[in-house]
Amino acid sequence: MAKYSLAALEDVQANSLTTFVKIKRKIEDLGATVTTPKSMVECKYSDSNTNSPLQDMANEVIAQSEAIVWVIKSYEQILLAKQRIRDKRLVNELGFEKGRRVGDDLDRFFFRALGELRKQQEWRYRRDAIEMAQEG
Repeated sequence: MAKYSLAALEDVQANSLTTFVKIKRKIEDLGATVTTPKSMVECKYSDSNTNSPLQDMANEVIAQSEAIVWVIKSYEQILLAKQRIRDKRLVNELGFEKGRRVGDDLDRFFFRALGELRKQQEWRYRRDAIEMAQEG
């Protein structure tokens, strides 16, 4: 029970009120009426002497918080992994083959438009040309 002492619970209340409230609410969900850290420490199950509601609820909150603690400890590694994934996706999107295909498509489009422009210019030139014939 030393792990769940009154001093430790008061420290949790002072430093992490949200955790304290979670533990308090979970004990209250069991049907106990607790208003102070002292009443939380003294609260017992009616049929068992091995564990107290405080121990069970604190263990549950600790288990739920392990994922959060892992994320905090691994934050730098998570950011690096996230950046590597973004870089890999960018390289895949800007891959050489894809870029070359886009370039080839643009070349075909450009030369097709240029061919049409030349045909139009030749047609206009012929339309506007004055034919002169020599008589002789």
